[in-house]
Amino acid sequence: MTMKRLFILVLITLLSTELPAQSFDAYRKRMMKDFSDYKEQKQDKFKEYRDKVNADIAYYIAKPWERHAVNPAVPAPGSPEPPVPEVKDPDSGTTDDLIPFEGIIDNLETMLRPEPFAPVDILGYVRTPSFTFDFYGMECGVPLRKDLVFRLRGMDEKGISDAWRTLSSGKYLPVVYESLCWREDLNLCDWGYIRFLDKMTKAFFPEGMSNEATLLKVYILTQSGYMVRLARTEDSLVLLLPFKNLMYGFAYLNIQGCKYYVMDKTVSSGQLFMTNFVTPKERMFSLRIHGEQILAKKPSMPRFYASKKYPEMSFRLSVNENLVDFYNDYPLSNEWNVYSEASLSRNVKDQLYPELRKCIAGRDSYTAANMLLNFVQTAFDYKTDTEQFGYERAFFPDETIFYPYSDCEDRAILYSVLIRDLLGLDVVLLHYPLHLATAVRFEMKVPGDHIAIDGVRYTVCDPTYIGGMVGNAMPKCKKVSAKVVKTQ
Repeated sequence: MTMKRLFILVLITLLSTELPAQSFDAYRKRMMKDFSDYKEQKQDKFKEYRDKVNADIAYYIAKPWERHAVNPAVPAPGSPEPPVPEVKDPDSGTTDDLIPFEGIIDNLETMLRPEPFAPVDILGYVRTPSFTFDFYGMECGVPLRKDLVFRLRGMDEKGISDAWRTLSSGKYLPVVYESLCWREDLNLCDWGYIRFLDKMTKAFFPEGMSNEATLLKVYILTQSGYMVRLARTEDSLVLLLPFKNLMYGFAYLNIQGCKYYVMDKTVSSGQLFMTNFVTPKERMFSLRIHGEQILAKKPSMPRFYASKKYPEMSFRLSVNENLVDFYNDYPLSNEWNVYSEASLSRNVKDQLYPELRKCIAGRDSYTAANMLLNFVQTAFDYKTDTEQFGYERAFFPDETIFYPYSDCEDRAILYSVLIRDLLGLDVVLLHYPLHLATAVRFEMKVPGDHIAIDGVRYTVCDPTYIGGMVGNAMPKCKKVSAKVVKTQ
């Protein structure tokens, strides 16, 4: 329970009692003092509990660390899309085939940030940043003073344990508090919070003190409620983070069936020594984005997009380049709903959605879905990721707007966002071995190729099948089974 809620409860309790004959000012002072005393008592208990947890961590760090083999990173798969988008034969009609699928990927989750195992409320603390650093174009400040630059006395267990006791002495708690405030202010997802701490610690510690920077990150993450582990080589500390999602490109340790990803990409093989301390209520990291990341605005050069069939669907769109940079630093994953659930930024929606709504105004959902489908099919130039970047990657929707080319999964992800936002319809992704498409649950009977989920009809909509309408599945995809990926 937050202190704000506690204050409200105390206020209600006091107001429910009969007030003595006294001035309101005297009453207010007494009320504030009572609450202050209560808050101090609670904070003392929180401090006592936090001190105990951190003392236990220091104890485990001081014990011999276990040796573990480093598993090589899972490489991103090769280009899954056809080399060119398929064009529908205009003379071919529409079939009404039931398309088979081999399973449903329903890995939806409640996207809640971890909370500290003990509240990080500091009595009388006023946010007074003494150190500033750049976070994707935004100047962020935290109370990191020069006297908080600590040095490890050694890379052995005792040296690291002693440093942890320094970190948990109370001097660094305002840094934790300020970091959590920034997490809320910028609406940072788990990866955003990691990047925030990366940039903060790298900017704060002088060159050659990367181990100290790593240990401070571990401390802040543990106090923030995250599941974190610490490892070392002969001369380096290594941050280990468990994610709910598969991540490509990061080596990992397999500990009791859980992948702990190595955040240092210079460590790709060999062995690490790991300390396996545990913090109360610790939660794994997630790649899901629970809302737009609030970053400084840096508009890109506008790019022109136009539907070939519906010329009224013509727009010039600009994207926040700081957001693009953030996404470019994002780990690659095989979970398509990570990308679709991120949606479009408010900046792009404000440019695009009012105009799109004008274009589809008064249309039924079938007609509107066809118009949006043609827009995504024809307004964006096609290239595979291998051709554009030299490796496979999926786009967040804003990236599809920003980059000059996109491929099948990028279009499917963007189309799923437009259908959800503009038509309010349920949409799933269809993951074929060599392709990604969508299927939409219409409120009306819509003819065409479809799948059935628990007896509910979802009509195929393929943003890469050029000229294909709602209900037209790409012929080659009708010969193989897709996996159905649910989105929210």
